[in-house]
Amino acid sequence: MLKDLCFEIIQTCPNHCLFCSSVAGMDKHKTIDYDLFKRTIDYFMSIGGIEEISISGGEPFLHPRLFDMIRYCKSNNIRTVLFTSGIKMRNKMSDSDKEQLEFNLRQQYSSYLNEGMPKDEYET
Repeated sequence: MLKDLCFEIIQTCPNHCLFCSSVAGMDKHKTIDYDLFKRTIDYFMSIGGIEEISISGGEPFLHPRLFDMIRYCKSNNIRTVLFTSGIKMRNKMSDSDKEQLEFNLRQQYSSYLNEGMPKDEYET
């Protein structure tokens, strides 16, 4: 099983972070097609699976199919991590996507409560 697959799905990003490991910028427009993303996931699933996928960019929230990609990973029981600066999305999230994102964040960070994070900080 592949332990971690890091997938840069888009080069577009409005930030100019000094620490960025990607060659991103607003003048870059390359995106990974959703079907290519699915085929890549399917390939690695067929040869043993993927434990975790890290989705990054550029800014992944600017990819028009980001939530489809996340759903596809989750449907294959792949732990999914998103590297983002948290900038506002180009398109509004649907209520369903907001609920799923909140559910996933709460599930991921619930272990922090067990490690002593104050409940009010967790809720924030």
